[in-house]
Amino acid sequence: MAFIAGIFIPQKPAMAFLSGFVAVFLLWIVLSYWISVANEHVLAHKMSMIILKMDNVAILILATGLIGGLVAGFAALAGSCLQKNK
Repeated sequence: MAFIAGIFIPQKPAMAFLSGFVAVFLLWIVLSYWISVANEHVLAHKMSMIILKMDNVAILILATGLIGGLVAGFAALAGSCLQKNK
């Protein structure tokens, strides 16, 4: 969706990246926190021990948001650059 938004909403490339990044970053953080609270952080504790080698749910949620935000930011950037060449 960020790619499509980058194509159809005219923005400068830096602003397209930032808007795509922030939108999905916040969305993933809220959704992953909401899901984690629903099961009392049981899965998040186990995954943080596997991935981070420490028991820190907050860093795991931030890492999830960062990865999703980067993917969406680069997708919006690509869409903006494609739209610019039309």
